[in-house]
Amino acid sequence: MPLPEGPLRLHIGFLVGSRRTWQNLWKPTIDGLGRLLGRTSPDRLWHPRDGRIVELGLSTRTEPALGHDIVLRVHAARAGS
Repeated sequence: MPLPEGPLRLHIGFLVGSRRTWQNLWKPTIDGLGRLLGRTSPDRLWHPRDGRIVELGLSTRTEPALGHDIVLRVHAARAGS
């Protein structure tokens, strides 16, 4: 179910293995958030309504034991709240 309508604050935290470059992950991660952000069209799975994001934070931490794996933490809230 998508978040309530209106502008959003979004923070994505990446926990990555030492073999990952997290800078290559932010766009596909946001593209995969259609279930939270809503989609531009129901049949376009990789086209979220990302124009709703008015504040965006990205952070990363490396955990060598993860190898090539990734752990995400996504926090979204209405902008201004």
